[in-house]
Amino acid sequence: METLAAKCDLTDQGVRNQVKKLVKAGHIEVERSAGRKSNRYTVTPNSVEGSRMAPTPNNVEGKPPTPLGPTPNAVGPNHKEPSIEPSTFAPQAAPESEHQCFMRLWQAGYEKKFKRAYKFNGGRDGKAVKELLDEPGATADDLMDVVARAWRNTAGYWCQRLTDIHQLATHFNEIQFELNDETAARSRRPAADRPVGGNF
Repeated sequence: METLAAKCDLTDQGVRNQVKKLVKAGHIEVERSAGRKSNRYTVTPNSVEGSRMAPTPNNVEGKPPTPLGPTPNAVGPNHKEPSIEPSTFAPQAAPESEHQCFMRLWQAGYEKKFKRAYKFNGGRDGKAVKELLDEPGATADDLMDVVARAWRNTAGYWCQRLTDIHQLATHFNEIQFELNDETAARSRRPAADRPVGGNF
């Protein structure tokens, strides 16, 4: 009963009431079981002569009742719901993660610096980027700022050897130290020795 109730959108008691009506009309036969076992129901739509006949308020005595016609919009037993057409709107792309952003910026910067495409070392480079971005407050833009400054540095040992992402993660502290030392050295230079325009 619970299964029928769920499929018919009725309460359990509502299903029981409808079954009683069908049994009374002769459309269903009930084989009642003993004990706690479920009853067995057999559909017998043609068991009662005239089961397709329904009385109408205008029936005249002595005339047969009007036969019931097919139910409008009836759904047959082999009916299949039409498939839902796919949406014509393209799904929106997921926002770019910091990891993806860094990979994209690194590739573009590397090609500009070395005039060739960077060959990613999948697992190793991915792990290195994760370690760099796991630092508190780290962003892809901040990391690429360090990379761009390192590539412009011509004096730092580790800056000159920055050619892959794994090196960036492994020697990040040394690279930052060289960049900071370069900035400090420039600030100590006499004003007359500094390039015009403030490009130290």
